[in-house]
Amino acid sequence: MRAVPHQNERKLEAIERAKGEGMSKDLAKQYNVNRVTLYRWVKNESAIRSAKPSKTYAKNTKHAPPVTFQAMEKQLFEWDSALLSFGSVGVTTECLMIMAARFEPRFLKDRSPAAATEYLRRFRRRHKLSIRRITHRGTKQRSDLELCVVAASFGHSMRYAFEHDSAVSFVAGDEKYGQVFNMDQTPIYIDMNPTTTITFRGDRNVDVLQGMSENSFRASVFLCASATGAKLCPLIVFSGTPGGPIEEELHAHPLYSKEVFLAVQKKGYCDERAMHIWINEVWRPSVTSS
Repeated sequence: MRAVPHQNERKLEAIERAKGEGMSKDLAKQYNVNRVTLYRWVKNESAIRSAKPSKTYAKNTKHAPPVTFQAMEKQLFEWDSALLSFGSVGVTTECLMIMAARFEPRFLKDRSPAAATEYLRRFRRRHKLSIRRITHRGTKQRSDLELCVVAASFGHSMRYAFEHDSAVSFVAGDEKYGQVFNMDQTPIYIDMNPTTTITFRGDRNVDVLQGMSENSFRASVFLCASATGAKLCPLIVFSGTPGGPIEEELHAHPLYSKEVFLAVQKKGYCDERAMHIWINEVWRPSVTSS
């Protein structure tokens, strides 16, 4: 059975006797403690005297490691709280590490990435923050059966129009499917949206902005494939000025025109010029014999 903790007045009595009689095993046995415990009481005498006599602990006793960068933690917490209040973007441990190094340049000095991550873990515990998975709430939810019905109806209508009322409906067999292509362009960001974020404990909903419009480097990727699964070379459009050094560097890439086509646009978007590049460089060679 675990011994009942001693009150501070009882500890002070043992301290006075230890100072006069010495820290012997017999004295420690009278208080049902180990001699090491008695030594620890004497060492923390000032903290025990400042605490309430009826309590079993000293108010100045510290169990957690001391906070090394208090000013940095205050700035970091205010920065994180501001993002959480607006629900703007997801906050990851990497984001905290970057901002911590910005607020305090000494943070990453002589500290390994693992040690910095452990420091930020203690930071989250001190400020009651936790890593939560982002919740996605739709305005209207559809059942799986309803989605299957919509997908089946769309597929049947497309196949009927393709086989009976299209430019390749006269082609016999499955060869006609090799003449049907689907092309689309999608944005790719250097830092995609995270699936988790750092927020306060107990929050019922963890909402963040899922857009990518704020301060993000982007590129547009043109992808195209036939109904039989044959894929054409992708076209990647980066941010840059047509005819500038970025475009020259891309065209000098060893993979250019072999496995991928590369182009530039002022903001990395798909415009008329980028579309003509895709038609002339990717689409036209795939449908002609040359």
